[in-house]
Amino acid sequence: DAFAPARGDTTAAFVIAPASLGAALELPSTTRLGRAVPNPSRGAMSVELALPRGGDVRVDVCDVAGRRVRALHRGALAAGLHTIAWDGRSDAGDPLPPGTYFIRARANGADMAQPLVRVK
Repeated sequence: DAFAPARGDTTAAFVIAPASLGAALELPSTTRLGRAVPNPSRGAMSVELALPRGGDVRVDVCDVAGRRVRALHRGALAAGLHTIAWDGRSDAGDPLPPGTYFIRARANGADMAQPLVRVK
């Protein structure tokens, strides 16, 4: 059974076999950047990036002045849905203070941004 844990496995994790999902997985129809979750947050946040076709992708966290404070991804990504996570830290690894930031993604000719709010 594709939804049953492996024998001897005492965890609650389940494996979904690709064959059980059907012959073809549907790709996103547009390039888009989802909303940050959770938002606002005291800790880590993540967003979903949808790519109808693969290509070079750049994802950064910027402050309200537009300065990059953290590079999250540089390079190629395949078509599909991707989760991009931010741990609330700068490129130097320092925790950033509470405030408003933006996650900015550039992919497939699109330039997208979503607000991120860090709280105490």
